[in-house]
Amino acid sequence: MLPSTFVILEELPLTPSGKVDRRRLPAPEQVQSDEEKIAYTAPRTVVEEVLATIWSQVLGIGQVGIHNNFLELGGDSIQSIQVAAKAYEEGLKFSINQLFAYPTIAELATVVETISVPQEEVQPIANFVSTDTPSFKPSDFPEAELTQEELNKLFLNNR
Repeated sequence: MLPSTFVILEELPLTPSGKVDRRRLPAPEQVQSDEEKIAYTAPRTVVEEVLATIWSQVLGIGQVGIHNNFLELGGDSIQSIQVAAKAYEEGLKFSINQLFAYPTIAELATVVETISVPQEEVQPIANFVSTDTPSFKPSDFPEAELTQEELNKLFLNNR
């Protein structure tokens, strides 16, 4: 890995013990390379809009254009997994390999499959438990070694 920015200092700030005082180091200025200076191009389709929103969230960038490169924006393998998972939740399916092979939204949108994702309604546990007395007994959880009072607190919202 190579640093993306170098900061030239006349001398390093030191602590009284002679170590580098990292808190007093200046923050590097963000300088864009020619590749990163690509003009912003807004998403043209729904798929591109969804992908741009996901990239923006995962990469922590305010605005992502369809010609910006995922890796040049700071994307890595872990973030690619997050992007693919969030896209799947939104009904878009592609592999991590496809994200690296087609690293811009414009390119990736050409190979993305649209799928229907069933939206399951999750019922809160309170709907499954009687409000009077829980149907669980301490013997139901022998490893936990809980008393009936502790079970009541857990399943009856601390009543």
